[in-house]
Amino acid sequence: MYDARMYGIYIKNLASVALIDILLNESRFNDALQIANELEKMYPNCTLAKWGQAKALFGIKEYTKSPNIFNEILNKVESASVDNHYNAALCHLWLAKIELAKGNYTEAVAQCNRMSYYEFEDQIRKRLEKPLNEAAGIKKQAISKSGRNFDSTLQNK
Repeated sequence: MYDARMYGIYIKNLASVALIDILLNESRFNDALQIANELEKMYPNCTLAKWGQAKALFGIKEYTKSPNIFNEILNKVESASVDNHYNAALCHLWLAKIELAKGNYTEAVAQCNRMSYYEFEDQIRKRLEKPLNEAAGIKKQAISKSGRNFDSTLQNK
């Protein structure tokens, strides 16, 4: 994959994106961040590069920089004329993970709740099944750790 990324004629960028995901899955966050940064320099509006940056920064516990990029992605996808809300929901999930890691339990719950504000088509809801379940778990964990009683509007639907 490294060779395809470096020497490929038509697949160089695709190989970079795939390599970022592979490195993230292997918890090689700094390596993934380096490639994502290089890709983003070549293509400043590349959402896939920004996803790689944001996830890698989360992996190295850069809880200030990571949410800035997730919010940038969120603003971009929510302002798109055609949007199925898939990426927006994933942004809220990652923002919830960050807030949970920072100990901001109320904000973690709020990010999880924001995922339920969207109307998803059946196919998209099916693709989001695992992330939505993960958000429900984050929400429970945040409520439990907060020691607060959230009113019924913040309870998992």
